Amino acid sequence: MAFLKKDAILILKKIIKNKESLPIIRLINMRKSLIIILIAFMSLAVNAQIFKGTIRNASDFELVEGAMIKDLNTGDYVWTNKKGYFEIRTKLNNNIVISKESFQSKNINIGSQQLQSSQIILLNLNENLLEEVIITGKTKYQIDSINRRELYKTPLSQPKEKAEFVITPTSLMIANPISSWLQYLVPRTRKTFLFQKRFKQWEDEKYIATKYSLEKVAKITLLEGDALANFRNAYPLTIENARTINEIALEQWILNNFKEWQSKSSVEKLELISTQLKN
Repeated sequence: MAFLKKDAILILKKIIKNKESLPIIRLINMRKSLIIILIAFMSLAVNAQIFKGTIRNASDFELVEGAMIKDLNTGDYVWTNKKGYFEIRTKLNNNIVISKESFQSKNINIGSQQLQSSQIILLNLNENLLEEVIITGKTKYQIDSINRRELYKTPLSQPKEKAEFVITPTSLMIANPISSWLQYLVPRTRKTFLFQKRFKQWEDEKYIATKYSLEKVAKITLLEGDALANFRNAYPLTIENARTINEIALEQWILNNFKEWQSKSSVEKLELISTQLKN
């Protein structure tokens, strides 16, 4: 090693004395700078890592869309997609909070275990939260919904007979076995139950159209016409998410879907051009 050091010193002395050595010295300085930059990036890569996972409802294990994952140390945040999946850049020992309306927030201190693989995180419903609802007025949807229920009050109030199992110390009995079965054989009653089912579907569709309106989508994506309708149809909003997602989360969800839709559209256009060129 000592001989190598001496040889290196002699080479450097010769380079410095040489009039044509300036470009070489500049090259050495450039290499040193590149090495320093590379080491800096490597240190950043070691410190900043990816925390990723899927969020589910603890009660039914359903995927939770539109949940916010925020790094309290950096202020960075992301939202879960329609598959409940997320990825966020963070560091060891950082504090992460996961929140969504109608669910209890969850705090996670990032350890080595959380960074090794994709996590499955369960959120509990916020059933014990006492909410104060202050009614200052009704929306158009609420007014229309009240009027519709008043108009169809008679068929909507028709009860269904249900067979019930009654357990006694000596036997197992079924209450209302005949009436619960016969009600579906009466055409008028059967039509009433079908109407009740369809009425609920209509109400759900109208509520979704109010929350996930074409006007809102157009404002965020700047789409119009057929493209606007196609995008909204490609990314439907479920009634469960429509009733729980807040406005900020909804706008972020629309924006994430729009980016994905743009990417797919670009790929489809390239494939179409490629097919046309081949033909």
